[in-house]
Amino acid sequence: MLYMKKTPEQIKEEILEKLEQGTLSIQQISKDIDSNWITVSKFLDELKNELRVREILIGENVRLFRLVREDTYLDIPVDKKYKELGHYIFKKIRQEWTNKK
Repeated sequence: MLYMKKTPEQIKEEILEKLEQGTLSIQQISKDIDSNWITVSKFLDELKNELRVREILIGENVRLFRLVREDTYLDIPVDKKYKELGHYIFKKIRQEWTNKK
């Protein structure tokens, strides 16, 4: 049987598809997409640098990953208008704090 090697983009897409299901560890993703741990870790780091996934550290040796979503504010699902309102309020608070310093 002929084995076709996956391209880096295919691996990254498979990782992103798996993370649609929720927060997962490198080992879970590795098993689910049938790629080795080192490869998955490498591409998760790339996706993290591209701001497409976020790493969550739990304990010393547990690294979990999840998707970065545009429809969240501080990781809370929110409509665009409320996200913009949050930015506006934060900006005003920052201005007041700077003025009082």
